[in-house]
Amino acid sequence: MILPRSAISWVTRVLSLSHGTHEFNVVRHRLIEFLVTEMDFNVIAIEASAANVERLNRYVLYGEGSPSALVNQQIIGFWTVGTQDTLNLVRWLRDHNQRVDPANRVKFYGFDINVPEAGIRYVLDYMRQVGASPSLTENYNCIRQINYTTRSEDEKQRCRQTLQNVYDNLVEHREEYESASSPEAFVRALYMSQIALQAEAWIHSPLDFETESIVRDQFMSENVRWLIEERHPGAKIVLWGHNFHMGRIDTTVQTMGHMLHQWYGTEFVSVGTMTYQGEFTAQHTSRRLQAFPVPPIPEDTHDHYLHELGIPLLFLPMPTDPPEWIASQRLLSIGAVYDTSMAERPFATWNLAEVFDAVIFIDQTTASQIMG
Repeated sequence: MILPRSAISWVTRVLSLSHGTHEFNVVRHRLIEFLVTEMDFNVIAIEASAANVERLNRYVLYGEGSPSALVNQQIIGFWTVGTQDTLNLVRWLRDHNQRVDPANRVKFYGFDINVPEAGIRYVLDYMRQVGASPSLTENYNCIRQINYTTRSEDEKQRCRQTLQNVYDNLVEHREEYESASSPEAFVRALYMSQIALQAEAWIHSPLDFETESIVRDQFMSENVRWLIEERHPGAKIVLWGHNFHMGRIDTTVQTMGHMLHQWYGTEFVSVGTMTYQGEFTAQHTSRRLQAFPVPPIPEDTHDHYLHELGIPLLFLPMPTDPPEWIASQRLLSIGAVYDTSMAERPFATWNLAEVFDAVIFIDQTTASQIMG
């Protein structure tokens, strides 16, 4: 499969309808290799904990640590990234970076706000390193406390203020702190401090799916915008995440993809993934990771229509004047958590041409292999 050069811009989104599908990860890996080696893309950003993925970035750039240990789902913080497929990708990125000029090395980031603990530890260590007042960070690990959501509003407000004070202090003393450490270390601390503030707001939000999604997608889009405009202006960036978050969806929830599309328009190319049959890995509602069969696919779905074409692997650019089936049918969409009682529900009614620039259809898929 070759992605047409005419479909490439300076930012491409490589998406996935489920987090635990091996073939989607393989195709994503092949696309990233192509974009890096043929199109000079140099930043990969994924839907995973920004703090924990920073460890993988250090490996990809400098060879620090053991890749298999870093990708272990207990270390990376979420199983969706802790797979053999991710390990294969980061090993390839490290090998590539060893063969190019240091200025052209590919960077590897997370843009999600979940699992902020490693970032909090980094900020605490950094503030000690640069000689900031210990009183400033006295309660900085407040959101790591058990049952934070049950704390009183006064406690949450004090926590929020502490996080904000540290962020403001970093901004105010940037020149001083960069001199005491390095510009790279400072930028990392500032980013992790921003993630801590976002994580607190997300944890503090109501627990219903709609509100949680609005808050999370807003912050993830802001983090990507920061990477594009502040951290690596002019870079070519690949974003990797779930179809739901990065498709251009504007219903009751404005997704990350919708917001990024508003900001950057046609400078994005969205590539979604679809399947018809096979297996995928997901977390059971009991919190156990396991392989599930792809649920039966109804006839009124995009997935069934593409299956009926009899083509096992298909790259389908979206036409400017899409036919009725593209605009009106449903699409399989499975998240990180699943059980068989959901088999009738994981279908979204999306106009493919409005949500994606292209889709990759793989008729038969298998479950991804979890590390650790």
